[in-house]
Amino acid sequence: MEPFQTTRRHRDGRMVPISITISPIKSRGGRLVGASSIARDISERRESDRWLRLLTREINHRVKNQYAIVLAIIRQTATRSRSIEEFEKRVRERITALSHSHDLLSQVDWAGVRLADLVAHQLKSFEVLQPVRVVGPEMINRSPQPAFLTVTL
Repeated sequence: MEPFQTTRRHRDGRMVPISITISPIKSRGGRLVGASSIARDISERRESDRWLRLLTREINHRVKNQYAIVLAIIRQTATRSRSIEEFEKRVRERITALSHSHDLLSQVDWAGVRLADLVAHQLKSFEVLQPVRVVGPEMINRSPQPAFLTVTL
């Protein structure tokens, strides 16, 4: 038989999710003489499934945010570009910068990075043109609230 899932009360009084499998026991002649039942605690599997669903929702949310950012980059770049070549170059640069930010955040498991490190990381490619200095409060930006730094060239 197929196992089925239910909950049972544990000796300590808490409810425990379990998977029950019932199998027939037959005599050598094929006559049904009993049944065997096995109950397995599936609490850990349920918790793992819950975390997996939560993480999947979080990933979907972050991917949609990235799409919104890419669309905003395209829209803003289009209004400031004088030619299709300039547009293409600037979009490529901005998407690459977005990718670098993603790399920086993923290196710390998305726990947050110092805002000065994020800005310095984004400006690194411009240092060949002119030295860049980032000045501002010591902070880690984990919220959507804006934080301000001064960038001096």
